[in-house]
Amino acid sequence: MNTITTNNNTVDKYFAMLVDLKPDVKIDLIKKLTDSLKVNLKEEATPDKEGDDIIDQLAGAWHDYGKTAEEIIADIRDSRYSDDQDIKLSHTF
Repeated sequence: MNTITTNNNTVDKYFAMLVDLKPDVKIDLIKKLTDSLKVNLKEEATPDKEGDDIIDQLAGAWHDYGKTAEEIIADIRDSRYSDDQDIKLSHTF
């Protein structure tokens, strides 16, 4: 389906629900929508480098954990368990 048609249909559906609201409620909705756009635009404008900085900060965060990666993986695998109970599924019609 065409994106433009889909967007118009979505807008029309929401507008039909909102058309009878009081003006002050509509203004509040407009403000909230506008604020949400500002937040989204700020997130989009954030350079990728900032994300890289966060990754750099987290890199090696567990270096003082005292176990190697292989030991941690083994611990995780050893902690898994399986309940060998049979599951009986029945149905009635």
